[in-house]
Amino acid sequence: MVVLPTHVWADCSSPLVDTVLHLFNVSSIGDLPETLLDDIQGRCTSGNCPNVTLPGCGAQSVDELVCEVPVFEVGVKIGTDTICDVACDDWPCKVACNGIDVGICYGADFLLCKVGCLGISKCVDKCEEAIVDPCKKHLIDGCSDGCESAFTSCKSGCENELTLDITAYFERLEHVVSSLAIHKFDVDCHGNGLTSPLIFNASTSVGIEDLGLALKIHTKDVSIGTTTTVSLAHLKVDLSLPINGSVQCGLLKRQKNIDITVGDATVDAFDLNLDVNNNALHTIASIVCLDLPFCKDAIQNAIDSAIQRVIVENVPDALAQAIAPALQGVVDVAACPGSTVESVVV
Repeated sequence: MVVLPTHVWADCSSPLVDTVLHLFNVSSIGDLPETLLDDIQGRCTSGNCPNVTLPGCGAQSVDELVCEVPVFEVGVKIGTDTICDVACDDWPCKVACNGIDVGICYGADFLLCKVGCLGISKCVDKCEEAIVDPCKKHLIDGCSDGCESAFTSCKSGCENELTLDITAYFERLEHVVSSLAIHKFDVDCHGNGLTSPLIFNASTSVGIEDLGLALKIHTKDVSIGTTTTVSLAHLKVDLSLPINGSVQCGLLKRQKNIDITVGDATVDAFDLNLDVNNNALHTIASIVCLDLPFCKDAIQNAIDSAIQRVIVENVPDALAQAIAPALQGVVDVAACPGSTVESVVV
């Protein structure tokens, strides 16, 4: 067993406490969390994972939580100024205006002027300057004005389309317990756990090294409504959480009791693992783009980035709230050696 970095206060060590610890086959209270976790993970491996009840959902395995839980609802402007300038670029239109057919400018007025020149080239040039050139300018400028009008209309519509409301729900959390690791365990306590309860307060750091997450994402706009489920794999999240409670494993049956409470978790680190999940996130942007008339590569990339950003900003804290009941379900099955305690749900 890997030795955890621990800080154990002196009150947690005495001959009577050592007697209780020997019942769990450990020599230090700092080793106890890892031993209890190994036991739970072994049960999960054998298909006998303890159950937990989440609010609004039925009892289910702590290692695979299938329950629709709201995560976030946010409105996102997807870099509309830059993106819509690219999407509605009027430059190709204006370039095309330079190739517009200006043959009409060499009509009757120019021909009459040219005939009057009697073949004098300087006179013909002046006819072109006076009649043909203004005509060409009028045609090209009119075409360009049409391009700018179309650009303005396109950009206005693009900006309206690209303000998305994004709503997300957890659908499934996997490997919550099987990939759980305890990184740090600092504990202070009093009592002995044999003739009186061993009361403890602990500060714990844990990591879930291989979390699987199914996230239902809904996007909506004036003209967009899409719902898709994205499965994200190999996520990593580090949490800090307080744990307190009491342990008494005395000689009498009524003295065998372990009561542990897991406090509110806070997120220390979250790794979305884009190397693995980038294609899954890009799929959401592709689906949103199907109904966007202006959706070019730049827009799709912006939607992709926006969805990644809101996930990173909102999912970790929601994960902490969702995982805490599962961890409570894990500690609820802890029992004194030799006692028979049914799994408790929260």
